[in-house]
Amino acid sequence: MTMRIYELHIRKFVTKFVIRWYVMETANFLALFWGFSLAIIGFGFLLHPKHIKKVFQLMEDEGFLLFCGIFNVMLGVLLILFYNEWTQTWKVVITILGWLVLAKGIIRIFFADWAMEMMQKIKNKPDWFNFYFLGTIIFGCFLIFMGFYA
Repeated sequence: MTMRIYELHIRKFVTKFVIRWYVMETANFLALFWGFSLAIIGFGFLLHPKHIKKVFQLMEDEGFLLFCGIFNVMLGVLLILFYNEWTQTWKVVITILGWLVLAKGIIRIFFADWAMEMMQKIKNKPDWFNFYFLGTIIFGCFLIFMGFYA
C-alpha cells in the first residue's frame, strides 16, 4: 500500500515540475525554429546581396523549382501535423506558417509556369529585397521572443 502512495507522489512531481521544465511546447519549439531560421537567412541576404542573384539563377531551373515544391509540401504537411491549432493567441502564426509553406509547395508543383512568371516579376524589382529581408529579420526576432518568453 505504501509503495503505491510513493509511486503516486513521484508521478505527480514528475508531471508538475520536471516535464514542464524540460519539455518545450510544440508551438514554442516551432517558433524558435522559424525565428532563428528567418533571422539568420535574412541577415545573410542583407549582408551578401549577391546571394539573391544566385538563388534566382537556381530557381530558373524548372527541375529545381519542382524539387523545392516537393520539399515545401513535405515540410508543410509535417508542420501542420505537428501543430495545427487555430487559437486566438500568437501561436496561430505557427499554424498559418505551416499552411503557407504547404500552399507554396502546391503552387510550385501544380502551377510551375505561373510560379516562374511571378519569380521573374519579383526578380525585376530588386529595390524591395532589403525591405523584404529586414521584415524577415523582424518577424524572426518576434518568433524568437515568443518562443522563449510566451
